[in-house]
Amino acid sequence: MSRDTGIKAVAHKAGVSAAAVSRVLTDDPTMRVSSSTRERIFNVARELNYVSDARARQLGSRTSNTIGILIHGLWGTFRPTFCTTLRRDFPR
Repeated sequence: MSRDTGIKAVAHKAGVSAAAVSRVLTDDPTMRVSSSTRERIFNVARELNYVSDARARQLGSRTSNTIGILIHGLWGTFRPTFCTTLRRDFPR
């Protein structure tokens, strides 16, 4: 995705607001948009190779689904087991 291919670029080319693009692409049920506008937004997004930015979504939702762990001295045989357990018990 090029840096310019964001919601604003899709909105500009589709002739709608960035809010409309965001709500259509996230299938927001509160957004009432005609089927022709919805289709135009999807077509422009596809044409511009728009891909949503996970970091931007995380900023907007204030959640990242990330766990941070700081443990001093975790270098023995315990480390691989610990990491394997984390991966198993906290899937994406």
